[in-house]
Amino acid sequence: MHAIAELLIFGLAPLLFGGLVMPQPVSAEEKTIVGEVTYDERMAPPPGAVLTVRLTGLAGADDAETVVAQQTIRDFGEVSAGFAVTFDPATLQPGARYRLHAEVSVDGRVLLSEDLSDPAELHGTGPLRLKLVRAQA
Repeated sequence: MHAIAELLIFGLAPLLFGGLVMPQPVSAEEKTIVGEVTYDERMAPPPGAVLTVRLTGLAGADDAETVVAQQTIRDFGEVSAGFAVTFDPATLQPGARYRLHAEVSVDGRVLLSEDLSDPAELHGTGPLRLKLVRAQA
């Protein structure tokens, strides 16, 4: 009887308590869109440049665009950078349109940008390549 009590106190109690205080694992259902952002402009981004890659959705013609997920890289100063935007597919609405948008901005002013709205490319098997172009003034 003493061995059973020890097993319950020292064996099972820590497992039960540990399950209550341990953080929950990330959903196995999450998906990640990975790729690389590049540009050919003959300028380096100025100090303080920010690269933002967003997955956005538009449910209907009159609906506002909503951000599903995004990654932000501060002090972006390279010609290229890798990105990984993780999202929960359960948040996607059937029939909605989605796009991947990347931009380089400084103090809220967009310098370079690119959109990828082809669903086949968003669900491809390999890394995506986004080539940024100078934003319209």
